[in-house]
Order: sequence, then C-alpha cells, then structure tokens
Amino acid sequence: MCVVIDVCAIPAVFDTSNADHIELKPIYDWIRAGKGKMVYGGTTYTKELKRLPTFQAIIAAYEHAGKVYIVDKQSVDDVEKEIIGKIANPSFNDYHLAAILRVSKSRILCSKNSGHFVHIRNSVLYPQKMKKPYVYRNSRDIAILSQRDVVRCCGPCK
Repeated sequence: MCVVIDVCAIPAVFDTSNADHIELKPIYDWIRAGKGKMVYGGTTYTKELKRLPTFQAIIAAYEHAGKVYIVDKQSVDDVEKEIIGKIANPSFNDYHLAAILRVSKSRILCSKNSGHFVHIRNSVLYPQKMKKPYVYRNSRDIAILSQRDVVRCCGPCK
C-alpha cells in the first residue's frame, strides 16, 4: 500500500536520529523492508521537497529500488486547484496532499500535523466511491499499515 508523507514528516520518517523517528519508524520499516511505497507528485510537493536536499537523495534511492511512485504532476496540480475551489479554509493549507491522495487513490497520509485529520478526511475532497484516507500520526496508528485496499500504483516492489 502507498503512503503519502507530508514533507514536514520526512525527516522524522527517514532520519533514524530524529527525536520523532520512533513514532514514525513503522512507516520507515514498512517502506524500507515491507510492502509499502511512498507516493508523491505535483508542483507544490516537489517545491517543498527541494527544501530538504539531504532527503532528496534518500528518496531517489528508494525510487530506484521501486519503493517510490511519482504521480503525474499535471493531474495532481489540476486536482489541487479543484480542491482549493471546493474548500478554501485558512486552517488548512495542504491541498496538494489531498490531491496526491485522490489522484493516486492512496489511503494513508503520514503527517505530524494534527490539523490534517479533519480536513484530509473531508468527503467533499474525494469522488463518491473513493474511500476516505487515514492519517498516520504516531506508532499507535500502526494498524492502518496493512495490505488491505492496495491500489494499482502500489503494485509489487522490485
């Protein structure tokens, strides 16, 4: 199953010396040694990721290993614009994350931002037949890291 990792959570996922790593280690393990893949795409996410040059190399290595799926940039950008039109909310500025989830049909967002839960699960953001995603915030959410609801982009890893 694919997971969208909020850029602000990437250091806690991939840096084993990060103080918050223990809470996000199940995501790290699931991608590194399990059947999980990281999924991302779009202009906004790519710009945010460029602010973390150390982790770009790590993510590139995982991509080479087949553990990263990059969603079509234009599709994500188009859906992001649509979502902004539907739910302009000053307490939520990560429309691009909802767009990546929607385009990839991924069911999990990993984020340290507690404000995401309500907005990311807003049914207005997704087509009627699409199941709402889960938000992985800490190790208590480990049960959502499973093979149920595997989406096409998260096919077998190399």
